[in-house]
Amino acid sequence: MITIGNMNTLKISQKKAKKCFLDGGKLGEIFIRSRELPDGASVGDDVEVFIYSSVDGLAATTTKPHALLGEFAYLKVVSATEIGIFLDWGIDKDLYLPKRYIQDTGTNTYRGKGKSTDNSLPEEGDKLIVYVMEDPTSDGVIATTEINKYIEEEAEGLEANEEVDLFVYKFTDLGANVIINNKFRGVIYHNEIFSKLEKGDRIKGFIKKVRDDGKVDVSLIKQGFLESNVIAENKIIKALELKNGFLPLHDKSSPDEIKNILHMSKKSFKRASGTLYKRKKIIIEESGIRLAEKDTRPSDKDTRPSEKDTRPSDKVIRPSEDKPATYRGRTRSK
Repeated sequence: MITIGNMNTLKISQKKAKKCFLDGGKLGEIFIRSRELPDGASVGDDVEVFIYSSVDGLAATTTKPHALLGEFAYLKVVSATEIGIFLDWGIDKDLYLPKRYIQDTGTNTYRGKGKSTDNSLPEEGDKLIVYVMEDPTSDGVIATTEINKYIEEEAEGLEANEEVDLFVYKFTDLGANVIINNKFRGVIYHNEIFSKLEKGDRIKGFIKKVRDDGKVDVSLIKQGFLESNVIAENKIIKALELKNGFLPLHDKSSPDEIKNILHMSKKSFKRASGTLYKRKKIIIEESGIRLAEKDTRPSDKDTRPSEKDTRPSDKVIRPSEDKPATYRGRTRSK
């Protein structure tokens, strides 16, 4: 069965110099440009295409759009009209967002937001978190900013440490709000974000905990790995405290030296000490590691950057809003 707004595998039914047609079954033949087909494709071959509705009927493209039917996306406004706006969908056709489906859900920020004028709509260059839905007035698909309607409040069927797909849609004081498997709401807390995240990112993550109220805590690291790293970090800190803030261990230390002092593998030591250094808990010197708060004397051969240099920071990098372009009222050719 063919699904409009999704990827489908269809057979080539006609092939001409500039245009071809695919066998759409009960929907009839579906137009596709000849240049879209793979080299050497001929009548009867299968081809995977995205089906969308155009002014001339159904059409197909081999390019996958930024979001399929039933998915969330962070899309840029390419033109605005009195009845709605058009979003860059990643294909020749723009995704239409009717004015009636533009609602303030607290997720999007744009220049015209909150104005009591006709300019209160998003403008060209703004970016919006949207959901791709079926158009109730036609056979096509449209966008809506009312994303909360399509996120289930209580997560079911998720297991601890299960790998999941995440879509970052908002940042708060707690951390990054994400949509799990295109279905459930979750959060990655700031102290568990170890790399740059931006609104609209699609990443892999792991279920940390499903709460009694159905809300979900998510981690970017599998919990077994995270827990073992925390244990190793604590061992290093305690050993440093017992040894007046210094341990003669470093990258060139032998596995036996590390095992005799810390009772851990060299791999665990390097991973945990790297994390402690990024968090500014320790100072790494050529001759070993030193507890940062007890570093009362300069090191002999410190090969690491000074405080004025660009040392890794444990501060979470927040995404900034994209600077929108000036609205020029143009529309893209379909």
